[in-house]
Amino acid sequence: MRPVLGSICGELHVEPLPHPLSKPHCFGAGCATDDENTVSVGLLTLELYLGGTTSLKEKRSRVAPVVRRIRTKFNASVCESDAQDVLTRAELSVVVVSTNDSHVHSQLQAVLNWVLDARLDVEVLDSHVELIA
Repeated sequence: MRPVLGSICGELHVEPLPHPLSKPHCFGAGCATDDENTVSVGLLTLELYLGGTTSLKEKRSRVAPVVRRIRTKFNASVCESDAQDVLTRAELSVVVVSTNDSHVHSQLQAVLNWVLDARLDVEVLDSHVELIA
């Protein structure tokens, strides 16, 4: 016969989550001040043209290396955010998170410059940089 869970573990005690507007908890000796808790999030949207693409498989084979190289070279999050079913166009969203606004902006600018200069199999039609937080 299996024992009942409550008889082994006793009572289950769950503490409520802190209120979202309350101050964050500080753990350890290296607690950050309020100024060090700010996070900057930057978004770069790239609209790419893929001339001569005849299938979605070919499109994926041209976009995937760009996404992979941005992820590894710049340590950024990248996804194909729009036009997944359009053969000759792709929209990539690149996100960088840091504690410094200028670092976020410079990283996104470096990504854009790299895509423009890397002689990839894609052409940049439009780009937009946005600082979110």
